[in-house]
Amino acid sequence: MTNYNRYLAQQLKNPKFKKSFADEMLRLKIAYQILELRHARKLTQKELAKKIGTTQSVIARLEQGHENITVDRLDAIAHILGMRVRVEFV
Repeated sequence: MTNYNRYLAQQLKNPKFKKSFADEMLRLKIAYQILELRHARKLTQKELAKKIGTTQSVIARLEQGHENITVDRLDAIAHILGMRVRVEFV
């Protein structure tokens, strides 16, 4: 186990850190999915932005995980990318 992995394991024992870490990982997972789907559909950030009524910089921030995203915006992006959004409580 690397020093980083030991450090992370120790930090994850803190409930506040664990929640923040999980939230960030979810944000990054969604961001990566948007990026990959956009590339697969051969759309630029600017083209996707225009189709959902926003700017290229918003799409860039979303794809970097720097922008909070609403369910409505996720739904709009999913529609343009030929997908559906599924939200579950687990």
